[in-house]
Amino acid sequence: MKDVITIYGSGCAKCAALAETTREALAEIGSKAEVVKETDFAKIAAAGIARTPALAVNGKLLFSGKAPDRETLKELLAERVSDARGNAAGASCACGGGCCCGGGAKNPPKKTLRRLVVWAVVLLALIAAVRLWNRASQGDADVPAQPAAEQPADARNPAPRC
Repeated sequence: MKDVITIYGSGCAKCAALAETTREALAEIGSKAEVVKETDFAKIAAAGIARTPALAVNGKLLFSGKAPDRETLKELLAERVSDARGNAAGASCACGGGCCCGGGAKNPPKKTLRRLVVWAVVLLALIAAVRLWNRASQGDADVPAQPAAEQPADARNPAPRC
């Protein structure tokens, strides 16, 4: 699969400089990734970009708002694009990393889901504990409080005794 680098911007001088620097960095690392310039504001907004210039590799946003220098850009791209032979840089598995086995991912999806479930259970247990504590602090938890309107008239306003 050929890597696609998308440069989002209005076409200003900074965006044009980023496009040129990106092409130079790709040539230095030996990648044949395709560079696409996106100037349509609707597509820029749909990508979730608030500040330009911005750069994305295969749909994943790397940075937005300012262009890094050539060396920083070269390092970022070397970690994320394939070289001229199609080998992914920094790949730790046969598939090229990050596509089918989650190679190189910080939190694989199963681990993230497991963490989410654990936090949900902890939160529900905490809510239950707070409800029990509130009931216990109100007095007898088994007897519901009787609203004032349902109390007998004598209990609401006792008659004065002489």
